[in-house]
Amino acid sequence: MLFRSAIDNMILEKDIYRNISNNKECEFNNNQYDIITAPVDSNIIVISGAGTGKTTTMINRLIYLRKVMKEFSFEEAVLITFTNKASIEMKERLLEVLDRYFKVTNDPTYLDLMEEAARCSISTIHKFSKKLLNKYGKHIGINKDIQVRSFKYKRQEAINEALNNIYKENRELYDLIKYYPIYEVEKKMLNVWEILDNYSIDLNSNKYKVNFDEKNGGFSELISRVLKTAQSILDEEKVNKLEIADLMKKLSYNDLFNGIKKDYKVIMVDEFQDSDNIQIEFITELCKRIDANILVVGDEKQSIYRFRGAEHTAFDKLKEFLKDSKKQLKEYEKFIYILSIWV
Repeated sequence: MLFRSAIDNMILEKDIYRNISNNKECEFNNNQYDIITAPVDSNIIVISGAGTGKTTTMINRLIYLRKVMKEFSFEEAVLITFTNKASIEMKERLLEVLDRYFKVTNDPTYLDLMEEAARCSISTIHKFSKKLLNKYGKHIGINKDIQVRSFKYKRQEAINEALNNIYKENRELYDLIKYYPIYEVEKKMLNVWEILDNYSIDLNSNKYKVNFDEKNGGFSELISRVLKTAQSILDEEKVNKLEIADLMKKLSYNDLFNGIKKDYKVIMVDEFQDSDNIQIEFITELCKRIDANILVVGDEKQSIYRFRGAEHTAFDKLKEFLKDSKKQLKEYEKFIYILSIWV
C-alpha cells in the first residue's frame, strides 16, 4: 500500500500516507522518508543519537538524488567520514543497498549504479583535502603529487634551532628559561605546537592572530617567537611534502579556490559533530564556490574529537556559515530508526 501512496516524494494518496505516518505501530518512518526525499536543492542537517539510522538515511538520500537529479552521477558526490574504517564501511553499505534494490526489482540499472558507486569519493576529510590540494594547490604554491609524512624528528630539531636563535638574538628573553632543563622546555613547546595543529592553526598565516596570554609577559613572547621560527624552519624542509596537520591548514587559504571547478554537486559529512572550525568553514566555502548541496549528520552529544579542536557547537557554526545561502536549509532531529527499502 505504501508504494501506491508515495512515489519519489509525490504523495498520491494523502489520507493513506497521513494515516501510515501517524500510526505508531506501523514500521514506516516518515521522518527518514522526508529527509531522503527532501527537495534536491536543499542543505540538510540531521541531528540524532547513535543507532538511529543517520548513515543509512544519508546513503538512501544519495541514491534518491542519483535517481531524480538530471545529469548527476555518484562520481559527483563526496561522502566524508572521520576514519578510514568508516570510509570503507560506508562504501560497502552503499553497494549493499544498491544490490538489495537490484534483488527486489530485478532492474539491471542498479548493477550499473553499483559499478558507478565504486568510483564515488568516500574518504576522510584529510584524504579529500589531499586530493584537492593535488589538483588546485598551485594557487597556493603547492605542486602536484604532494606526499604526506611525519616530521616528528624535524619538529624537535626546529624547536631546538629556534631556541638557539633566541639565545643568540635576545639573551634577556632566553634568560626566562635558562634555569629549566632544555629538554623539558622543548617538550612543552612541542606540546603547545601540537595543540595549535589540532585546531588547524598556521602560526605564520596572516589569517590568524594567536594570543598566548599577554598577562604572562615575556613567556608569551618567547612561546610565540620560538614556535613561529620553528614553523618557518620546518616549512623549508617540506618540498612537496606535508604533514597531516598541514592538509587542513592549507584548506584555510582562500586562494586555493581560485579556478576551482564544479566537480561535485553533493557533499555529505558523517559524524559532523567531530568537525573543527577550519573543517566547517572549508566545507561550507567549497559548497558555496561550486554551488553544491550539503548534508551533514551527527549527534551533538557524541563528539569524541574535542581534544583536537572539534567544535561542540559544530551544527550552530554550520548554520552561521550557511545563513547567506540561497538554498533552503532543512533541519531534522531525533528520528527513530526503521530500515526502509527505497526502489
